[in-house]
Amino acid sequence: MNEPARPFLPPDPKGQFRFEVDAYLVNLLVAVGRTRDVEIDKALKPTGLSVTRFRTLIVISRLPGCTMSELATVSTMDRTGLTRTIDQLIRDGLVARRTEPDDRRKVRIFLSPEGEAALVEAGPIVSAVNNRSLERLTDDDRRGFVHCLEQMMFSLRPDETNERRRILGSPPLPKP
Repeated sequence: MNEPARPFLPPDPKGQFRFEVDAYLVNLLVAVGRTRDVEIDKALKPTGLSVTRFRTLIVISRLPGCTMSELATVSTMDRTGLTRTIDQLIRDGLVARRTEPDDRRKVRIFLSPEGEAALVEAGPIVSAVNNRSLERLTDDDRRGFVHCLEQMMFSLRPDETNERRRILGSPPLPKP
């Protein structure tokens, strides 16, 4: 029996992949991200952190005193989930919210000493998983891949990408 035609998933014309390269690439990016997150969650279980909580703590450690808006932009988490995560981290004593003295509506987020200690414990665990996932890539591969991913993100959300780069102290990507 003949298989029905699938025009929405043409095969790779070079025959290297079973699917069309663009569709496979995007699917693989999602699969790698999810698989890595599962592996990190398993590895972090003894620390009481999750990959989401770790990711939030690491961004706060790199941007001490960040606003919720900056944290959301850099972490790419949705605001509702991020607020819930911050509330949990505050409840557990890992971060603190501080209001600006001159504008009480502006809230800044800081790691507590316990949050710093949690990162000291969890950092090597996450690094080991990251290193395992990247072990087959050279430094040049990794840098080129970061550039490619930034270009993909810029194509989807140029303003958000450049805002993330601004917050992190990188120059903006030029608009085409």
